[in-house]
Amino acid sequence: MKKYLCEVPIRYINKSSVDRYDNGMQFLIKIEETQLDKWNLTITQEKINFNSTETCIISIYTENENLYLKFQSIYADNEKYAIEIIEESLKFILPTLSYVVQLQNSNKHLFQFKLTYDVREITVKESVYEKHRDFLQQKAMEKDDNETVLRLGDQLIFKEDVNSKLIQTLNLDKYRMVSKVQSNTFIKQLLESYIRALGDTDYISKYFNLFIIVEALEKFYKEDVSTILLKEEQIRNLMVPIRDNLILDDKKVKNNIENRIKSTLKTMTSESRKVKLLKILNEILDIKKIHIFDNEKVIDENFVSTIIEQRNSLFHAKNIESNEYKELKNLVFELIILCEKVIFVLIGREISNLSS
Repeated sequence: MKKYLCEVPIRYINKSSVDRYDNGMQFLIKIEETQLDKWNLTITQEKINFNSTETCIISIYTENENLYLKFQSIYADNEKYAIEIIEESLKFILPTLSYVVQLQNSNKHLFQFKLTYDVREITVKESVYEKHRDFLQQKAMEKDDNETVLRLGDQLIFKEDVNSKLIQTLNLDKYRMVSKVQSNTFIKQLLESYIRALGDTDYISKYFNLFIIVEALEKFYKEDVSTILLKEEQIRNLMVPIRDNLILDDKKVKNNIENRIKSTLKTMTSESRKVKLLKILNEILDIKKIHIFDNEKVIDENFVSTIIEQRNSLFHAKNIESNEYKELKNLVFELIILCEKVIFVLIGREISNLSS
């Protein structure tokens, strides 16, 4: 087993994406001072009864206006496994960092960040894992190919302040808050959709990824905002004349039609979609407005109707004219801010639940 020092260059889009106003302005994430954090590792090789606790130091820093993550030390049988450990860790680290950076980005209309990496750019430096070497010598074993098991500690915490060339200060203390709720599958699903939207350059794709969050909220809170119109007995009574009058030779087709009608009757509610969604946002999540620059955007029935109608138009492949595309871009911007706030509210509530 070896010890590895791994460095990962972090990529992000740092050029203005607003077509007409693109003047080459750049937004750079800069770590003024590298600060370290730790993962507690338990390393075992059962065949030779080797057990050890080690520490992996993770640092984040900038060099020549480039952002890097450093892992020191990773313990693995070879370089391939060390990189696999790094890649598995980055699945958690980069989306969380992306959200934290975007959360505090006061220039969302110009820059929408998604932090990424290229595995080919990961640098790995190998050294001797002295504790393991000494153990083998003591046991008089020259080689052991037994599988290595590595368990990561509960969380990774970054405490740095990040500053941009636009004098934008980003506090990564919020990384701690976001990392605590990763076991919540619902919040994780919303966060993944949000990050996908940040990475898309096409505004239609952005809109669909953001609207996935809206639809997930509708499904999650369905029982809290819906009033079912028909009871089971009423549905059974309604289905009797339908079956009697639905005369088809193909029984399979007939059954499919009946099941679809029955399913529709079961899901009918007294409230419209826009009313239910507005209730989720205003009453359950207590989101009644969002801030866009120095202005407030009220989350009302008109706003909810607009985002639903836009989703339906895009879903049915409507051709978008140039003036409509501008409206779509504005809606994407508003949805990014709304979804960001939704996730933040849910994270805060989950942390309160964990603390109680």
